[in-house]
Amino acid sequence: MAGAWIGQGVVNVTTSGTPVQLTTTKTLCMVLFIQAKHGNTGRIVGGNDNTVRADLSAGSPGFIIGAPTSSTATPPSVTMSHSSKPFVFDASGIWIDATASGDGVIWSIVAP
Repeated sequence: MAGAWIGQGVVNVTTSGTPVQLTTTKTLCMVLFIQAKHGNTGRIVGGNDNTVRADLSAGSPGFIIGAPTSSTATPPSVTMSHSSKPFVFDASGIWIDATASGDGVIWSIVAP
């Protein structure tokens, strides 16, 4: 079963230490691509609930995306998928936090 690209979004962490959902709408996906924004100055930390914290005080996160440098042509990113098809997961279950207020991510989704 082939997937189809269904969209993208931008999420900013207004206040470091206060995680935000990637999307508040249930969004089933096969592949989720998350990329740091070019202007980020800190790292992005992500996980599967609102307890994820950029300072790692809540334990091990699901992923960490480093801050881009001025020489970075393509900012750091993470891709989430599963090898068993037609496995799907809900992107609204992904939360992010940032070590610097105002940092954020760009995300895109491939859906079943």
